[in-house]
Amino acid sequence: MRQRRLEFGFLCIGHTADHLAMLIFPTAVLALAPVWQRGYDELIALGTVGFATFALGTYPAGWLADRWSRTGMMKLYFLGLGAALVATGFARDPLELAIGLGAIGLFAAIYHPVGIAHLVEITDRSGRALGINGVFGNMGIAGAAITAGGLASAFGWQAAFIGPGLVVLLVGGAYLFLAGGEVRGAVVAEEAADTAVAPGTQRRVFVFLVLSALFSGVVFHGITVVMPALFAERLSLEDPKAVGAIVSGITAVAAFIQIVTGGLMDDRRVKPLLICLTAGQVVFFILIAGASGVLAAALTLPLLFLVFGEIPAGDWLVARYTTRAARARVYAVMYVLSLGVSIAAVPLIAWFHGTAMGFAGLLLLFAGLVGVVMAAAFLLPGSAFGRRSPAPAPAAAE
Repeated sequence: MRQRRLEFGFLCIGHTADHLAMLIFPTAVLALAPVWQRGYDELIALGTVGFATFALGTYPAGWLADRWSRTGMMKLYFLGLGAALVATGFARDPLELAIGLGAIGLFAAIYHPVGIAHLVEITDRSGRALGINGVFGNMGIAGAAITAGGLASAFGWQAAFIGPGLVVLLVGGAYLFLAGGEVRGAVVAEEAADTAVAPGTQRRVFVFLVLSALFSGVVFHGITVVMPALFAERLSLEDPKAVGAIVSGITAVAAFIQIVTGGLMDDRRVKPLLICLTAGQVVFFILIAGASGVLAAALTLPLLFLVFGEIPAGDWLVARYTTRAARARVYAVMYVLSLGVSIAAVPLIAWFHGTAMGFAGLLLLFAGLVGVVMAAAFLLPGSAFGRRSPAPAPAAAE
């Protein structure tokens, strides 16, 4: 039990490090541009390299974990990510910086397909565990700008990479000596009964997972990227610090809903829960599209509760309806789809902002995309009206 808790703690810290590492550059580049005497547009484009390797590296990472060792891959994750961050801090020109960002993305790609698969393997209530782990991940998102900005302002842009990199290396060293063993939870001991899923059920779950990864992926990344600009527009704010503080605060608060929704999923009420979460998102996206001022800001918090509350669902369904032997690869496919389509979020935001529709049109598009996910949720096994979903049935049942 103690070993499982220790492993769980390292996996949660790893989730924070993963998201924080990927979002250091957008803030650090503001301090880097005047030092190198290059334009922001030229340097920020280099970040595409890191996000590309972040998406493309997920499937190879999952494949290696299934065929070699999940704990071995997590050791590589901590040590490789820490080393890549430190090395990027010593970049002397755009080419070296691009290589460093690519390395950060490549090692960061290990976490989701491997860390999440390992997490559900060592925990008995995977929904609650995924919720807690999700909160840690969102703390990385919320804290990246503050961490990178503070270090860059005090010690230079290099510190924004080197400081977190050294911390990740220390955590990786601790993981080598204190954890990293083959630990399995009770849910895995019952795997033969728990994941012998009827083919028809597998197909329905797979269709939902694909549609959710594609459409909810665009919505999640889109709303997190557009929030600062949306708040600045609707509240008429010009101070970036004020906008950043509001967005970080709302994101941090909303992240905790994942613990609640994860627990409900453990009670096998995932289908009605997903229908409610997605239907609520549709309503709030439409309301915020037509709102302004303080009302628009006030409506954003319940919207984020619904958006973040949906996050553990895909991971829970994979844990529930796939075998251990293929689980990391299934997670990898999900994250390849989600991270791949997320690349479209930024140009989509830019396009809508340049049209007469503005952000209102973008929010209405998000409502439509979530509506597709809501319709797909009716494909999931179980009742849509609050009764528990049945346990996975043996394959011979269909």
